[in-house]
Amino acid sequence: MNWFAIAVPVLVTATALASPGFAANSVTLKNSGPAPVQIGFDRGATQTIAPRATAAVNLNAGQHTAQCRFEGAYDGCNIEDQFTLGDGRQFTIELRPVYTLQHAVTLAQQGALRVETRRDTVWATKAEDIAGTGTECADYEAGKLAAITTKLRSGIKVDQLALATQRLCNQTRTVVAATIGGEKIYVQPNFLVFRQLDGRPVQIRQ
Repeated sequence: MNWFAIAVPVLVTATALASPGFAANSVTLKNSGPAPVQIGFDRGATQTIAPRATAAVNLNAGQHTAQCRFEGAYDGCNIEDQFTLGDGRQFTIELRPVYTLQHAVTLAQQGALRVETRRDTVWATKAEDIAGTGTECADYEAGKLAAITTKLRSGIKVDQLALATQRLCNQTRTVVAATIGGEKIYVQPNFLVFRQLDGRPVQIRQ
């Protein structure tokens, strides 16, 4: 069973520089989002990068802070507020916008986003609360969860979304309540794909 929350990692690729003693990192910033992005580091000046464009910055090895914002109604981007770079490398960072889960669900309720189950095994539960020990809820196909769990087809449309707090075997988590086939179910957010109306997936941070 997968208990992890949605992760939104920054997409970084790196190649070694010719000189291993080179302290500054050459960082290429690539805007892979649909809108301009404003980004700055270590509380310095920000720069705007157009969609599909790139920019270059030099950052020393060590810990840095990032200030990143996409134009529009986005809640941030996929780079962490604090991150650490190694020494003597060239990096490419792909920047993409993200929504908070609450904002994404609200947009889906308004018809601005569409939601479907992801294209692999997807599980949903039919109860909001169930008592028991953690080991009894360790598998969707066994223990306490077996009686309240259903497997969903991949890629099916999910409607009538709302956020809910689920308590399973003394563990509390935020889930998405939905109705499929006339039955109310509860789905972990990482089992869902949120898409813009043009079909482009959007990243979610919980």
